[in-house]
Amino acid sequence: MAFAVTLLGQAPQWVTRRPLSETKYFGIGMAPVSDPDHRNIAVANAMLDIASQISVNIESTSFMQTLDVDGRSKELFEEKVQSRMAANISGQELKDSYLSGSHYYVLYELDKRKYEKFIDDQRKRGVELGLDYYAKGKAAEASNDILGAVRLYARGLESIEQYIYLDLQAKYEGRQIDLPTELYNACISAFSGMELVQNVTELNVEAFKPNPDPLAVCLSKGGNVIPNVPMTASFTT
Repeated sequence: MAFAVTLLGQAPQWVTRRPLSETKYFGIGMAPVSDPDHRNIAVANAMLDIASQISVNIESTSFMQTLDVDGRSKELFEEKVQSRMAANISGQELKDSYLSGSHYYVLYELDKRKYEKFIDDQRKRGVELGLDYYAKGKAAEASNDILGAVRLYARGLESIEQYIYLDLQAKYEGRQIDLPTELYNACISAFSGMELVQNVTELNVEAFKPNPDPLAVCLSKGGNVIPNVPMTASFTT
């Protein structure tokens, strides 16, 4: 890869003013040369600079735009998305670097069309992963494996976390769904309607004597016993 390196002298124009282009993103990164890792830090900052421009166009139909949270929570979420985007940017090229007396600067460019292709591939990957976990979770829930279903829904959310700023619409059983929203709601609704069922409502026992009648307690949903749910019991006097 060919690029120019400017040492000291007059700073290139891009150091103080980002180039403008209809077809490319430009990212500028800077780090103090006093830091032993200044080159890597400058590159990381350039990726964040590019990500900040891309994140302005976060899709309006993405799960992120549907969050009902306070401003600070959404701000933190956007920062997390931006950091993840910066880490996942692909196809960027180093165009120039500049070393002043105290700071190191880099200029990167990213072709918008190539990035759009990359994002489209990422979207397809996110839908594929999320839909697989969603379908498996639904099957587990239908067989009353509630804990297994919740684990699958949670893994589905984890698998699409890095794509959360994209429109992750998918078809499931003939209907259009938003995968992040469906996975999130499925995690919550899986526990709705549960109740504890016991074989007796009252016990009359004497101290230091065994209870002649066994006590059985189970977790039920819709009249069906939910298996493999650990429970604890305690008795008070």
